[in-house]
Amino acid sequence: MSAKTIEAARIAGALKCSDMLQQLAQSIGNKPGGYSPATYAARCLSDARSIIDDLGPMTPKQEGFISCLIEYVQEVIEFGDPGVEEGWRGYSAMTTEEYLSTIEEQDAEFWATYEADAARTSACNVVSMADRRAAP
Repeated sequence: MSAKTIEAARIAGALKCSDMLQQLAQSIGNKPGGYSPATYAARCLSDARSIIDDLGPMTPKQEGFISCLIEYVQEVIEFGDPGVEEGWRGYSAMTTEEYLSTIEEQDAEFWATYEADAARTSACNVVSMADRRAAP
């Protein structure tokens, strides 16, 4: 292989990665079906699968590595540092049982927070409407 061929292949790989990052950013900006942990996890894994399929044949170990790396990039783009130092693991690094348990826990926490926020918002709106009625 010549130096020009190697350079062209490297550049092609880098451009493919740039396309992948753009696809992830677009996917993150498009949140159909709500934004619960279950829909987020499904989207992460679906995006990773799509990218892996586009890259071509890999070993299962390579697929796992790339999938987890894609999930990490998604977390960074959407939320910032996912806390690797604190033990963050991608969904692709979990067994089916661990994944289902994690989603169940995250969904319960999400909906409890959502309901609490909705109750606070509702209470604020009631006070706000009462204040408006009392104002001259």
